Amino acid sequence: MKPHQRTEREEAQGQMRFAEFLALPVKCDLDRAARKALDRLIEFALQRSGQGRIVADFLLAWWNSKECGAFNPAKLWGLDKEIGDDVCLIFRAIASMAKYPDALGYEKQFSRLLHMWRPQLFRQEGPGELRPRIKMSV
Repeated sequence: MKPHQRTEREEAQGQMRFAEFLALPVKCDLDRAARKALDRLIEFALQRSGQGRIVADFLLAWWNSKECGAFNPAKLWGLDKEIGDDVCLIFRAIASMAKYPDALGYEKQFSRLLHMWRPQLFRQEGPGELRPRIKMSV
């Protein structure tokens, strides 16, 4: 292990402290409301619109912010209230469970978002076969 790399125990302790800071219970998975909100956000992000781009930027920053780009919270001002509420719900879920979307079974959906909004991050594997050239989560 590298000297600056945190152990699993230190990582878990950090997640607990962050969740406590947000006054959230630590969860292992999305609850029903969060899963529905995430499904709505994905559906919305697959639409070619200004709000769809904002939602896609938020979701892709969660998936891999190093490669997909960070998310500017001021962009939330450009969302309808219902969509913004879903983003806030997912943000809280991300903080409480400390998991990437592919670990929650959303790899295909996020790959579609990546292909739509960050096509430069795909590579040709074979005839008609495209694959992300980045790690799903970092």
